[in-house]
This record gives sequence, structure tokens and C-alpha cells, in this order.
Amino acid sequence: MNDLEYCWRALEKVSRSFALPISKLPETTRDIYCVSYDICRIVDTIEDSREKDIMKKKEQLDEFRNILLEERIINLGGFTKSIAEAAQKESESDLIMNAGRIIKVFSGFPNEIKSSVKTWISHMIYGMKEFLEGEIETFEDQYRYCHYVAGTVGNMITEINYHIGHINSEKFLELIKESERFGMGLQKVNIIKNARNDFIEGRRYLPLSLLKEQGIKYEGLFKIENLESSLKITNKLIINAQQNLFHGLKYATLMPETQKELRIYCLIPLFMALATLSKCYNNPEVLLSKEDVKISREKVEEIVRKSEEYSQDDSKIVIYFNSLRVKT
Repeated sequence: MNDLEYCWRALEKVSRSFALPISKLPETTRDIYCVSYDICRIVDTIEDSREKDIMKKKEQLDEFRNILLEERIINLGGFTKSIAEAAQKESESDLIMNAGRIIKVFSGFPNEIKSSVKTWISHMIYGMKEFLEGEIETFEDQYRYCHYVAGTVGNMITEINYHIGHINSEKFLELIKESERFGMGLQKVNIIKNARNDFIEGRRYLPLSLLKEQGIKYEGLFKIENLESSLKITNKLIINAQQNLFHGLKYATLMPETQKELRIYCLIPLFMALATLSKCYNNPEVLLSKEDVKISREKVEEIVRKSEEYSQDDSKIVIYFNSLRVKT
């Protein structure tokens, strides 16, 4: 297996939901997206690791930033070993141990692509370090957190599309107004559906102000006796997340109709996020089940099919969007 093949295998293991839409991209683009997402997932793995020493985790984030900026592919053993041992999942540990292979492929990309990735990953790391210590007290705090961990990805991808030549400067300026909120919307969906398992693993991304409004503590959110109040909280979060996904709709329909593959890439995660929110709305399983709430395989297949079929028809995109979203 060569290094690029490894990058694809790793993506399919650590981010299957993005591996699917990325595979639909033009050949000139998909490898760049794949490696860029792998780099994002390395940063996520450091953030989510079981390492309890906050200062050490900050140092690890800074060290990976230096590795990326220097495009360093050798002498990573000590760095990768300590992170891999604290990773939450075996697939994440494997990703970390092979960081040098990913950076090696990245180093062969055009300079303007590398510059965008380095800039936005650096910004992501800056924000992650801030929130390793601070609590998410309000919706505004959650907005800032999601900007750092996901809005950055939306902006990075938009810049990559411009550098590759998929969009011109005028279209770039239109899309960059929507890209951050699109990425943030996708992140908010993940926060909602993973809330219980995140809490078990020591992560808290829900605004504490919402819990205070209902008079419950974070650990009480997942107790059946608080279900009515807890559902009010998750439903409010779901509506907030969905508001961000309207920016995803605008982003997808602003994409040139000639860029069919890019539109499909946008539509698949957008529609899957909407379907997930609808399944989570007023659903006790979000709070009480040990398993993440997921849409069915049949629904995923429908979404992929509709994304491809409707990709160049804005009116059908809007109709399908509205059929999937939560209606209150």
C-alpha cells in the first residue's frame, strides 16, 4: 500500500461520512480533500484523546502545527507514540502513527493549496487550545467553538476550490460568506447526536446556560427522570443547528451548476445532517441510548441517489431540503 492509498484507507476508517462525498469529487480534487481531511482528523484526535494533562495536550497540538508547517516526515516517533497511546479508538491511533505518511503526500501538493491548509489548521488549533480549559457557557461560546473546529474546514475547502480553479474570484467571495456557517451546522449536528458518549468520555459541548434554564446539571441531562426538560434542551439545539444548515443550502446552490461533482459533495452531508436532526428531534434515544442515533442505510442510499439526481436542479434541491428538515 503506497502513502496515498493509506490516506484513503485511513479516511474511510476515521471519517466514513466524509469519505463517501469526497469519493464523488473530480479526480484532480479528491486526493487533496482526502489528505486535508486526514490532517483535520489528526488534530481532532489530539483534542479528543484521553490525555488528562491539559498543558501536555496543548503542547501536542502546537507540535503537530509545527510538523505541518515544516512538512516534517521523519523523527516523529516520540510525538506520535504518546498521542496514539491516548487515542480514543484504534483507527485514530493508527492515523496518528502514520502521520508522517500523510504529511509526505501533503508535501507534494501545490504551494497555494498547502498554504490554505496550513493557515486554517493553525487557526483551528488556536481555538481548540482555548476551549481545552474553558467551558461552553452560552450559544455564543458554542458558536465560537464550532467556528474553530468546523467553520475553518468550510473556509479551507472553499479556498482549495478556488486555487484548483473550480470557482472564480467572484464566486469565491459569494461562497466564503456561507462556508463557515455550513461547516458549523454540520459540527452542531455531531455535537447533538454524540452528546451522551461525549459526556461519558469527558467532553461537554452543550451550552451550560440551556441546562441552567431547565434547572438540571450536565450529568442529569441523560437521566430518564429529567427527560422532559432534557428534550427541550436538545430540541432547541436541533433548531439552532438547522438554522446553520440553511447556509449549507445556499452554499450548495451557489456552487456553479457546471461543477456537478462539487455540488454532490456538498449535498450528501447537508441532506444527511438534516435527516439526522429530524431523527433526533424529540427523540429520547439521543439522551438515553448507548448507541448514537443514526439514519438508516436505506435513507443514506436515498440521500446519495437524490444528491446525484438533483445536483443541477436548484428547485428540486430546495424541495428535498424542505422534505428532510425539522418542522415545528
